[in-house]
Amino acid sequence: MDPLGQPGRLRDIDIDGAEITRLGDGHRERREIAEDEWEDVVDTAARALAQCPDPSGPPARATGLALGKVQSGKTMSYTALIALAADNGYRATVVLAGTKNPLRQQTYNRLSHDLQAGRGHLIAFDNPLPHDADVIR
Repeated sequence: MDPLGQPGRLRDIDIDGAEITRLGDGHRERREIAEDEWEDVVDTAARALAQCPDPSGPPARATGLALGKVQSGKTMSYTALIALAADNGYRATVVLAGTKNPLRQQTYNRLSHDLQAGRGHLIAFDNPLPHDADVIR
């Protein structure tokens, strides 16, 4: 079953916010992706985000899982999803980046770089500790 392919279940997602714009500008400046491919990435991320509970609505629980093959563009896709989430009122996202420290560190570094963490209102934590709780809240 493909929930993204089911019409009528999606809510409006802002795809022109500051974080997704900054992310797209960075990819275009580095010539990492063609414009039409970027639009597909943003569209897919927006459709995935539309499946999540509305952060401005009543409290709700939902669980989702994104899977992808090796070298299939997963990092770019979930980076776009994180940027859209920030632009659409979500206060936190969590990325579980594997069980091996080198892969986790590589993913953290790429996310921090691509999202320009610290330049907007996004803050990246590499394996947060209890003393980070006040910042995360």
